[in-house]
Amino acid sequence: MSIDQRIRDGLRATDDRLPAPDVDHALAAVTTGVRPHRREAVTALVAAAAVVAVVVGVLALTRGGEDPVRPVGPPTPTDAVRDAAAPDPPLPARLTRRLRQIRDDGSRWPDGSGSPSPPLLRDPATGLKVQLYGLCDGGPCPLDADMSQLQGTPRALEVSDGSRSALFDVADAVRFVVDGMWWLGVNARAFDGDSVLVQDVTRVGGPIRFRLLQADGTAYTLRTVRDPAPARLAPGVVALERPAGRAGRQNLYLVDDRVATIRPVDVPDDRPRSWTAYDGLLLGVADACRLSWLTADGLHERRLDCGPGGRLAAAWTDLPDGWPRPGRMVVTEWVSHGSNLVNRWEFFVHASTDDGATWHRLPLGHDDGSLSTRIAEALRGLE
Repeated sequence: MSIDQRIRDGLRATDDRLPAPDVDHALAAVTTGVRPHRREAVTALVAAAAVVAVVVGVLALTRGGEDPVRPVGPPTPTDAVRDAAAPDPPLPARLTRRLRQIRDDGSRWPDGSGSPSPPLLRDPATGLKVQLYGLCDGGPCPLDADMSQLQGTPRALEVSDGSRSALFDVADAVRFVVDGMWWLGVNARAFDGDSVLVQDVTRVGGPIRFRLLQADGTAYTLRTVRDPAPARLAPGVVALERPAGRAGRQNLYLVDDRVATIRPVDVPDDRPRSWTAYDGLLLGVADACRLSWLTADGLHERRLDCGPGGRLAAAWTDLPDGWPRPGRMVVTEWVSHGSNLVNRWEFFVHASTDDGATWHRLPLGHDDGSLSTRIAEALRGLE
């Protein structure tokens, strides 16, 4: 009996105990040369491993025709093969022409105050930039247009990296007013050196779309996994603005670009948080001077000792050289003294040098333009 016949007969005899991947597709993926993108290379290698595992297992099970069935090595990673990421198909030519028209004949999206909106993303570390364009009545959108007048306006998203750029479809403008503030209906943040993570929705309460977009035109639509990921800091954990929520209200997600999935991180949704990445952790501030931090060990929470009406914010200044180290955290507190029309701000810095076990509240005085210097001086005093 030939080896091919033994494999076929063995697969039938296993009664689905060993899942059989698409052998021809997997072998073709490996033998047709190097693919242009790292995720496809991973897909090909995983598929090839599955083929080898199935073949070895079948031969072991059918050797002599009478050997008892026994496990052969680790389980075949069939789930990885089945869910492996594949890029989205190219956009239809008609849609591509429409996106070019929006960019060339339209304008950068207005910010509602008489100026074009800045890029949704400009990441100096990678050179990635994301710009939103709109087309109003066949031409540029009025810079002083009220946001309510822009509902339904067709838009285009451009991703560039300094040497390349590509256009992508994005939901038309939708009117989101939450807590008296507008939301564009689209968010973008850098994911890695060549991809941006983009979130958009088509209507309030509608489905959310997550994609990884690249400046060469490659797009990966992420499949949402509803089962939450454990509340631990891991590669791929990102913070995204809440859809139809005001700035600074963020959710945490775990993105696995190898299989194009996104999962919510199991952080209690009992309060809004704004997250900032620090060395080895994510630091989240919330109302009422409540602080959360996410590490590889899990989620930790604490309420800091603030003054009356004090509110926390991430430290927006560069920290002193040598101060950032594992186990150290810093946030700022600002207290308003006065009415809504006339405010005088008082500032404090909260810092911990022992993984959040103890916190120091250091006064910074009133804002006179030298807060960065005073924060640095206060932190050096904890050395």
